[in-house]
Amino acid sequence: MTEKPAQFTIREINVQTDLRPIADLIKASFQEFIDPDGQQFIDRLNELSYRVNNRFPGGFLTAFEFNLLGYVAVSNEQKIIGTTHLFPATTHAGTGYLIANVCVDQEYRKHGIASALLQH
Repeated sequence: MTEKPAQFTIREINVQTDLRPIADLIKASFQEFIDPDGQQFIDRLNELSYRVNNRFPGGFLTAFEFNLLGYVAVSNEQKIIGTTHLFPATTHAGTGYLIANVCVDQEYRKHGIASALLQH
């Protein structure tokens, strides 16, 4: 039987709905390799998710205010199945973005999702 390609869309991160699923995805994807900085980032995402959902309802907080720019891949079932983050960076060559936390849910790998996230 031939496996059916994954159906997904790519959109910008929505801090009101995506932070906890992103934290869970990063943790699952990198659990063997998470260092203290990585764990701190995951903890920060969970903290921000709590703040957005419990203290600041109404949506006036944005990903930019948290310095969290990036994209998610979302399945047809509205599950976040991939993510990547962009962090502003300045070097001697100029200003650009550092690409980080490129990960895809294990069940959805090998369908071009990471490539699509990086090309977006």
